[in-house]
Order: sequence, then C-alpha cells, then structure tokens
Amino acid sequence: MSRIDCGDLEHKEWQLQRVYLPGNDVHVWSITISSSKYLMADCDTILNVAEQDRANKYHQPKDRERFIVSRVALRMLLGKYLGKAPAAVLFAKGQNHKPYLVNGELQYNVSHSADMVVIAIAKKVVGVDIEFTASDLEIADIISDCFNEEEQGYINCSTQKRLTFYKLWTRKEAILKAIAKGIDADIMHIPCLDRVHEVAQEYFASDYQLKVRSVELTNNYMLSVAFDAVIDNVVLMEW
Repeated sequence: MSRIDCGDLEHKEWQLQRVYLPGNDVHVWSITISSSKYLMADCDTILNVAEQDRANKYHQPKDRERFIVSRVALRMLLGKYLGKAPAAVLFAKGQNHKPYLVNGELQYNVSHSADMVVIAIAKKVVGVDIEFTASDLEIADIISDCFNEEEQGYINCSTQKRLTFYKLWTRKEAILKAIAKGIDADIMHIPCLDRVHEVAQEYFASDYQLKVRSVELTNNYMLSVAFDAVIDNVVLMEW
C-alpha cells in the first residue's frame, strides 16, 4: 500500500542560488526560456552528439530553443551538484524511459510549459510538473476523463475552477513522473486532494511513501512537485 500526502507549499519565496543539497531537501529551479537564450551558445560544447541531433530535428525555432536551454541548464546544474563538468554528466533511461544519472546519486525531473522550464533535484525519488494556467485549453473533457467523482466535484464547485484544475492536474502529473508511470486509465486513482491518501499497490509498481506540494507562481503558472516522504523541505530557486 502506497501513501501520498497532498498539500500546498507554505511559502513561495525564491531563494538565492546554492548547490549544496541536504538529504531532506528537494531543490526546484525555474528557468525563463526567453531570458536564458544565451545558453544556446553552449550547445556545441556542453551537449553530446545525440542531444545536438535531437535539437536539430525540431522544426519550430521555439521548440529547439526550449530543448537546448533546458538541456544546457540541466547539465550545468547537475554538474555543479556533482562537481563535474556539464559535458561529463552521463544519463541513461530506466523504467518507462525515465532518465536517470549514471555517474551520481542525485535524482532529477524536468517539466516545461510556455516560457518556463523547471528542474527538480533531490537525493530521493522526485517528479515535477508545471503548467501555464492562462491557456485556452478545454478542460471539461479532461476533468471527466482523468478525475474521480470527488475530484470533479471539488473542481466544479471551486470559485477558481481553472486554477483548481491545474493544481490537481499538476499533482497527478508530478506523482506519475516521480514513480515513472505513464498517463493511462489508472490516472483517476492517482490522488490529488488535500489530505493523506492510501493507494492500492495495483495502481503502482511498488509501495511508495510520497509527498506532493503545489504552489501558484505569480506569472500564471502552477507548479507541483512530488518527492519521497523522508524529504521535509522544498526550496524554490530561480536560474
């Protein structure tokens, strides 16, 4: 039986940059793509051949910029935490193609939406999701397909329906990314309301003890991060 504790962050102040990571912390870095395009100049020296080939396959300039900025930033951050050159950070793919570090004990997860990229880094399992809330996404079908009756009622009765939808949606996404499980028919059984939930093992590959915390950012983004329950502290940091 898995246990998931859902709630909101009690604070959302952005901290000064630091790369010392205590075992009971999860660091969540935010990168604004439009103001970080200078990182593209490091593409040839930091990204490996496979990453450069992938970048060149994007037909839309914005998609290519997002990939390069987020990948260079990821390598630079992990390099600082690990004490390695960014180009020396090695990745592999595990369960459900979730990437992991070959040469380090850290775990990480990446999410992007609109002009933002977020990177969550911890010493335990972690997943993160960010969504731009001021979009024209039709949420009615998603609500009926992905939320159980109690969750649907909670969203539909909210005075801020769209914002509430994004908070609960990002929680589900963050949890699924943390446990390396794709979005499927079981998504209705992924808990997201404010309380501690018991989740039957049939919906997860193994037992997990997780927390998920959400925060509304000031620039129309909703962020949720899921992490091992032994972690006590979420630290938000701007690039």
